[in-house]
Amino acid sequence: MGDIYVLYGEGNCGKSSTIKEVYRILSLKYPNCRNKNILEPDAYDILRVEMYNIKDFSIGIRSEGDSKKKLKETLEYFALHKCKIIFCAESIGNISSNSKKTKVEEWVEKWNANHKDLQYKITPFFQQKSKNGQAIKNWRKAKKMINAAGL
Repeated sequence: MGDIYVLYGEGNCGKSSTIKEVYRILSLKYPNCRNKNILEPDAYDILRVEMYNIKDFSIGIRSEGDSKKKLKETLEYFALHKCKIIFCAESIGNISSNSKKTKVEEWVEKWNANHKDLQYKITPFFQQKSKNGQAIKNWRKAKKMINAAGL
């Protein structure tokens, strides 16, 4: 069973910064892990990375969740590379008007129907805009996500 920890929120509420903080904290906690950065040519600040040898398995991290297509492509990439844990963000604006499901929920439903060897479940987290202290709130949310993943 794989786990996807999704941070949902409106645009510009700090989702991407929080997911980048997850990566920073894990990099410090597991300094001997290997990273494979997957660069996106059209976005210099999007983090998409696969981390190896964290508790003997790989995890995937994607910081940007506003692009529905890229989010699905990244989830597919991480799943095909057997990432046991995935951290990602998704804008609340990505809810499909027809199905009332988020893009991550739609992807997991489709993946699980077609792949019995590695099934995923979603653990949702929510983030709101903050007037003050956004950085510390991002750090705290990142720590909660990491703890929920058992890392």
